[in-house]
Order: sequence, then structure tokens, then C-alpha cells
Amino acid sequence: MKLALIAAMSVMVGLLLAGCKSESSGPTTGPEIPAELFPLKPGNYWVYVVYALDTNGLRRGIERYDSVVVGEMSRVADRQAYPLYFFRTEDPTSGNYQLHDSSYAVVDASNNVWMYNLAGSASNIPLSWWRITGTTPWVVVDTTFAQGGASIRLKITGNKEGTEPYSVGGNTFTSQKFTHVWEATVASGGNTINVRGSMRFWFVPKIGLVGRYFLVKFYQGGLVDHEGEDYAVLRYRVQ
Repeated sequence: MKLALIAAMSVMVGLLLAGCKSESSGPTTGPEIPAELFPLKPGNYWVYVVYALDTNGLRRGIERYDSVVVGEMSRVADRQAYPLYFFRTEDPTSGNYQLHDSSYAVVDASNNVWMYNLAGSASNIPLSWWRITGTTPWVVVDTTFAQGGASIRLKITGNKEGTEPYSVGGNTFTSQKFTHVWEATVASGGNTINVRGSMRFWFVPKIGLVGRYFLVKFYQGGLVDHEGEDYAVLRYRVQ
């Protein structure tokens, strides 16, 4: 159960992340417009350095390198969307990136970013669209599902947090920050695990997702465990 929930939090959108029940059936019905916060054009890519976090939520060292590549637009779940391909490697100079997962992304007429198939193949979460960004507090996910003999209740709420300076390649940009607060209860065989955590995203207009940070804590029988990662963009190509 723990691994499945971590997987759901570790993909971008992940990111940076199979989708859950969102507050509506999908993106707004208005036509998609070119994204300011997340430029979706085939061939665009972002490479991230991924740091593992210690018990205090501080970087303890480089864990790996991840990249996200935008593919050609296709139709999924009654929407025209762009596939995102997620690769990872331990050595960014080798060029030996391995395909890790995939997702879909679309931007609605209000410039909100939606993603589909976010929790990875390890999860039984029902497929649907997740709204990653918004202007006011919103429910990203609120669903109950079964996996491995356990019942899992998952709720994620999102909020827009304002702007922050963010350095990319030696240049400082004004980023837009969003947060997702995770709450989950895993019940199996008379045991219950409570999961709480948060994910923060930083987007720079016309560049895309430049940073993502998440830290979750697992509470069971008075014991607390944690998992977390910090993503920072290393290089990118946006056309």
C-alpha cells in the first residue's frame, strides 16, 4: 500500500504522476489554448535532478535524474491531449535514460493544467482527469478504491499560493506556486495507516514546471515513517 501511494505522488506531474476522480468529469469544454504555465508542444522536454529528503524534509543527496518529453497530440478519455513520456537515469551524461511511465496533459481555456493517468501502473485508482492548477482552492481528487485486499480513501485538495522567485540555469524568474495537500487512509486486515503530506509545484510561464517538492508521512500504531523527493529543473527545451 505504501509503495502504491508513493507512486501516485511521484509522477507529474507525477509532477510530475492512473488518475483519480476529480471534481468534474474533465477539463472545461472550452477550446484548449497554448499553455503559459506548461508549454505543450511535441518535442519539448525538461530534465530534472531529483533529491531524496531526510526526516526534516531537507535534501540529503541526489537520487536520480528524471526527464519529461512531450509527444504528438492524440485522443484520450474524450479529449485531445498531449502524451508525456517520463524517463529516468542515475547518470545524466550517459544518455541512458529508461522509459519509466507515461501520462497525458491538456490545458483548458482558463489556462488550467489537467493530467490523466497520474498514479502509474501500480495503482488501481479509477482513471480520470486531475486538475493540477487552479485559481481558487479546489478538490483535485476524492475517491475510495481497493488494492491488494485493502480499502484506500484518498483526498487531495489544491490551492494557488502566489508567486516566488525561482532560479533556472543561472537566471531568476517569477514562478507561480501551487500546493496539493494529500490525505489517505489505508485499511487492511484490521490495521489502519493514515497518510498525510503535501506537494508543491513551481511553474514559470513559457518555461513550464521548474520545481516539485513532496513529503508524505505514514502514521501507524504510534509510529511515523516518511517519504519525499525534491525535483529541480536542470535543463529544458521549449519551442
